Amino acid sequence: MIHNKFRNYNTLTLILGSNLNSKLQNIEVAFRHLSLFFGKPIILSNYYETAPWGNTNQPSFLNIIAQYNTNITAFDALTIVLDIEKEMGRLRLENMGPRNIDIDILFFGNQIINTPNLTVPHPHIAQRKFVLKPLVEIDALHIHPTLNKSMLELFENCTDNLDVKKFITQ
Repeated sequence: MIHNKFRNYNTLTLILGSNLNSKLQNIEVAFRHLSLFFGKPIILSNYYETAPWGNTNQPSFLNIIAQYNTNITAFDALTIVLDIEKEMGRLRLENMGPRNIDIDILFFGNQIINTPNLTVPHPHIAQRKFVLKPLVEIDALHIHPTLNKSMLELFENCTDNLDVKKFITQ
């Protein structure tokens, strides 16, 4: 019998973003916090810079997608993410306003969760190129569990016209 060490694990897909102060440093601090709970990411996208989506009167964002194998629940993952944001001083002063750190759960395996506190897959994946472009980079053929389309199909059909450009770190 072959032992699958990840048999009881789910793949947690997160997007991290920042548009205040030292954006790259903010995300690196968030990664250090995340590593305490989830270990090393199994895959990372490149960093991407994009204009703000929704509330456009704010600085541009730096974003990256990370995937982790985890054996905790999606709700526990949400608690951890929110605690990290709080620990890092995230203030929720306005909807879609500027933030030093933003960590969103995009996927949790192929689970579909729809509660007042957590919706997985993230409900706006298909409308946001800054999410889809790095998702295509790390797994273009991943099928969205409710839309039944690949990340590449969603990206090619996305009407978001914001420029999403690869950010090269020093």
